[in-house]
Amino acid sequence: MKVPAIVATGVLSLAVAGVSAQGVTDAQIASIVVTANQVDIDAGKLAAATSKNKDLKAFAQRMVTDHEGVNKAATELVTSWVPGDGSPEGFYTRFGFEPTGEVEEGELVGRLPLR
Repeated sequence: MKVPAIVATGVLSLAVAGVSAQGVTDAQIASIVVTANQVDIDAGKLAAATSKNKDLKAFAQRMVTDHEGVNKAATELVTSWVPGDGSPEGFYTRFGFEPTGEVEEGELVGRLPLR
């Protein structure tokens, strides 16, 4: 059962190492996580389809379900800021965040779609 975690960690480490020299953006990190999750989803589907071990099949299906849920949720980055003089709103909007019109605890909410 430890192999999928080791494989995912190795894939994620290699992916991050490949871009670390350039400086990684939040969107790139999110993309790396989604890609690593997809590796686990594919491995889980393969294990569920080919294994004859009942416990392994159950674990594989749980891994698929959990990782698909994470990937479905990883569609945007969300942040918030206090409006007014000195606000970081311009910083966020330059990177593509769009104000949603929502206000949470006195802060404007902005979203950046990842897909």
